[in-house]
Amino acid sequence: MGESCAFRRFLRIFGFLSLTLLCSCQAQGELAPRNRANMMVTVPAGWFTMGQNEGPRANRPSHEVYLDTFAIDRTEVTNAAFARFVGETGQRPPGWDETLLETHANHPVVGVRWLEADAFCRWTGNRLPTEAEWEKAARGTDERRYPWGDDWLDGRANTAESGHDGVLPVGAFPDGASPYGVLDMAGNAAEWVADYFAFDYYQQSPTRNPQGPEEVMDHGLRGGSWASPAAQTQTFFRDSSHSASPNLRVGFRCAKTVEATRALDIRIIMMLRNKVQTKPGSRISPHFEPQARNPSAPNQPGRCGSGHAIFLHRRRDSSLCSE
Repeated sequence: MGESCAFRRFLRIFGFLSLTLLCSCQAQGELAPRNRANMMVTVPAGWFTMGQNEGPRANRPSHEVYLDTFAIDRTEVTNAAFARFVGETGQRPPGWDETLLETHANHPVVGVRWLEADAFCRWTGNRLPTEAEWEKAARGTDERRYPWGDDWLDGRANTAESGHDGVLPVGAFPDGASPYGVLDMAGNAAEWVADYFAFDYYQQSPTRNPQGPEEVMDHGLRGGSWASPAAQTQTFFRDSSHSASPNLRVGFRCAKTVEATRALDIRIIMMLRNKVQTKPGSRISPHFEPQARNPSAPNQPGRCGSGHAIFLHRRRDSSLCSE
């Protein structure tokens, strides 16, 4: 009995540490070039609902998508970060204004075309997020319309309703954070994604890690900007642009695949399955194998910093050892 209690205490501590690793929501700070790791939030692997069944044709239909673990920038890339890229590579986009560093260093860089956004992310060792990654990071697994929930709330985002005539510093609306702690996913600057854009892509997109259509027409945009109405900043709303000329409403953020984290997920779950002896009425649920998401299941990923372990859940009749 004592050994079982000790092991359960170990699982509680281990689950907390695992959550800390997977949901590394950290504040933005000064970083060396090419190192954006502590500005990124990790989104665990799993199913989520993408799109909707009403509204514009490009957003339809609602469908289930499975994504591997990935990390995404907590905020949009700033003028200060982009200046380091320009200084080291010599690439100076037509829309780049270095005088903004004096007064707007912490504002999102805008006027950057898709190719330049892609080049910056690759320079940092990362990439642009896919449309599916962007939507999951903004929407979570509960099909919310806005990063903070289903209802529009004033003071949560920089959109046309807020009355600001341009972008604001990144992270200016902490109450508008997504379930994973990602900021500014609604409004401020619209954001490039890696995918090419097709209105009918959802009719044929794969269910696992979709990468977008292969035919090059437009590049995808997500999130809406400071000039967009609230309806166009919803988590599932799709937009696009030819990216032929700079657009002062468009910025971007970077993402990366997290292979090591996924491997750790599997090792932890296998350890729990093979070694943990639970008493009747309790169970441990492995979720590293793709399976249809059950909205009523109690094992959906917790919000970043919520204190709930990702890998374990207990039935009501199971108890932890008393301290």
